[in-house]
Amino acid sequence: MKINIILIIAFFPFISLGSALDQYAIVVFYRNDCGYCYAQQSVLNKIKKKYNITVSYVDYKKSTFSIPKTPYTVLLKRYYRQPIILSEGFSTFEEMETELIRGINHIEGNRR
Repeated sequence: MKINIILIIAFFPFISLGSALDQYAIVVFYRNDCGYCYAQQSVLNKIKKKYNITVSYVDYKKSTFSIPKTPYTVLLKRYYRQPIILSEGFSTFEEMETELIRGINHIEGNRR
């Protein structure tokens, strides 16, 4: 599955190039009636605070591609065309943190 590059430009024109982490953003596709989506928001608030990373929320109905389940969380890097799926459904803080680090390492070419 690929996210159109327009999505990245539309959501992240404000990301500065000051540091490597500033080039990343987490996008969460959610449903208003999804209890897991609200629980995921709490986890992502902790991730946002710990790593100072942008977290944006998008109603899944406004997506231009099929979302298999909500919450659906992806990692984007400015000018990197392929989104990294962090989770399909709810993830704990530890799971999300592990996937975030794995995703950044994958994009940066660190295959540890």
